[in-house]
Amino acid sequence: MKAVLQSIYLSAIINLLYFFGELATGIVQTVFYQPNLPETNDVYFLQQSIAFGYTGNLAAFSIRMGLGALLIFILLKILEKRRIAK
Repeated sequence: MKAVLQSIYLSAIINLLYFFGELATGIVQTVFYQPNLPETNDVYFLQQSIAFGYTGNLAAFSIRMGLGALLIFILLKILEKRRIAK
């Protein structure tokens, strides 16, 4: 049971780090965005908003977290067996 909880916690931490990394990247790209506009006055339509990245959904996050927890659980069990075998 301890390995299962450890794998779930580690998976959640990794997913949160990934999420906040993506968020920080998007914020930095938005703050430092320099539009490439021509120098002529013949421009009629300009983009009013800027968006980077993509939107995710809860199902994809849950699946990634579950797969990560499973992978970490398997790795912890392999390491535990190696310790017992020595």
